[in-house]
Amino acid sequence: MRYESCVFCSKYVGWFGLAGNLALFLMNLFVGLVSGSQALVVGAMYSLKDMTTSIFVIVGVNFGRKPLDREHPYGHGKIEFIMSLVFGLVLIVLALFLLYHAAHTILAMHQNVAPRLIAVWAAFVSVMAYVYGFYYTTCVAIESNSPIVRMMAQHHQRYLQQRLLVEQSLLLQHMQAVR
Repeated sequence: MRYESCVFCSKYVGWFGLAGNLALFLMNLFVGLVSGSQALVVGAMYSLKDMTTSIFVIVGVNFGRKPLDREHPYGHGKIEFIMSLVFGLVLIVLALFLLYHAAHTILAMHQNVAPRLIAVWAAFVSVMAYVYGFYYTTCVAIESNSPIVRMMAQHHQRYLQQRLLVEQSLLLQHMQAVR
């Protein structure tokens, strides 16, 4: 790694993700329930899933950095690939659950109520958090050459694009309700 601070960042990238996603989970869940925004409630569930993947990153990075030993003559780095596989499986399970939840919500909805303005601001905070998370994890992935951190950075980028669409839809819904 080029800089000493890169060692610190690569060591604590999972803990940063865990703390950030816990804050986003609590904020999105609270604001989603108060404002009536299903998108924020789903975002809270997604942040809960990201907390579990941050734990995978913590375990993968910590075990992957262990030195060679008699039982592992090639090192422990392969655990990061196993954790990446588990991460992918968690994403598939979450996607199926969210598909079920979305279908159930659409079929059970009797009236369309626009979320309150606080939902727009909460979505904006989520977008800014994922922008920072994307750049932070991308830097760590480049410097540490870690496959699981690279996957986490790509995930942040995709989720950032999704959150931007949620932000736009909440803003449009709020603007239409104001008319």
